[in-house]
Amino acid sequence: MPKLEIKLNERGKEKVKNNNITEMRDYDFLVDGYEIPALQHIKIDFSKDELPTASFDFSVGEVEIDAETVNAIKTIIDLYELD
Repeated sequence: MPKLEIKLNERGKEKVKNNNITEMRDYDFLVDGYEIPALQHIKIDFSKDELPTASFDFSVGEVEIDAETVNAIKTIIDLYELD
């Protein structure tokens, strides 16, 4: 399972030290040690009955999908009639 880390960056630590309110950009969000670039939104769910989950929205400059993946997705859509 991936490991999510959320920690104050230097900017955030300075704000906390000066009793200022922190913002999302005052934290580093890492999944398995890799920072999520252009993070816009994060949702974290801590349920007593299930494992914690997290979902992210982030911007990308380009999307690349190979033909095999497109065909696999199309097969799933056709199989489950998801269109």
